[in-house]
Amino acid sequence: MKQKILRFLRKLFKVHSPHDEWMDIYKKPQPKKQPKFGFTRHEVQLLMAVGLILLFIAISLFALFVVTQSNTTKAEEKEPEIIVDQPVVGDKVEVEEESEPEPVEVKAVAYFDVPLNEDLQDRIFQECETRDVDPAIIVAMIQKESYFNPNCISDGGASHGLMQIQPRWHQPRADKLGCSDLMNPYHNVTVGIDLFSSLLKQKGSLEWALMAYNGGPSYANRKTNNGEVSSYARSVIDISKKLERV
Repeated sequence: MKQKILRFLRKLFKVHSPHDEWMDIYKKPQPKKQPKFGFTRHEVQLLMAVGLILLFIAISLFALFVVTQSNTTKAEEKEPEIIVDQPVVGDKVEVEEESEPEPVEVKAVAYFDVPLNEDLQDRIFQECETRDVDPAIIVAMIQKESYFNPNCISDGGASHGLMQIQPRWHQPRADKLGCSDLMNPYHNVTVGIDLFSSLLKQKGSLEWALMAYNGGPSYANRKTNNGEVSSYARSVIDISKKLERV
């Protein structure tokens, strides 16, 4: 203890003794402790501080990501609000006047000035439009065949109704069309127009179709081969041109 105190005092006042110099010469040097893993204590503390800072940054970024995702999900689930502009008291409110619908032009149907009621003429117009037949020709045929008498029966009971349909030859056609009652004027004109349409399509000739309707295809072929047109065909065409509509 005395030696330590003396050594301290000599160092303080920079006084050296030969004994101290001898002790310093022969004093064994103390080996320096090497830090573990090749880092000093100061370097280890610095690395730990950097690690803590990086960990704090990572946690902050993760928390920010979670909050952002949560807000995005809530925004997607939230129904859009409908904002209705409400007028402020005192403001003038403009009310749009509803425009009146434009009147639809209804074309008046011009009926033939003949003793056939409008419902029956509507049926004739409809069937003629479906089969691409001139309704004036059909009305002229009705005048020529029965003179607009729906109860007309001729040729010894063979020809029936307005268009004088013969059940012997055309009953299957009538049944197929669902118009079996040839004394019914609506059924009769439907069958007659369908029959005339089929004849008109065979040759594409109005005169031939009228002659075939009146006397059969063989009769029409014979007349055509002789360059003739029957009086029946000429009469129907002439009547159709003179028909008036009201």
